[in-house]
Amino acid sequence: MRDTFLRLLTDKEKNILHRLMVEDEESGYRAKIILLKDEGYTVPEIRRATNHHDITTSENGYIDSMKKVSME
Repeated sequence: MRDTFLRLLTDKEKNILHRLMVEDEESGYRAKIILLKDEGYTVPEIRRATNHHDITTSENGYIDSMKKVSME
């Protein structure tokens, strides 16, 4: 599998994506993927983060932590 290269996001774009994460569940899911890729996460890491983990971000938009969410 080859890596997908994206340009760096601007602060304005990051703010829009963070707003989408709060306002719209489906768009928020996609926004989360874009933000994780922008921060350098790999596809397997993003898959784990979006399917089985809760992701918290800091005020500056960076990932603070990823913790496993119970799948019960």
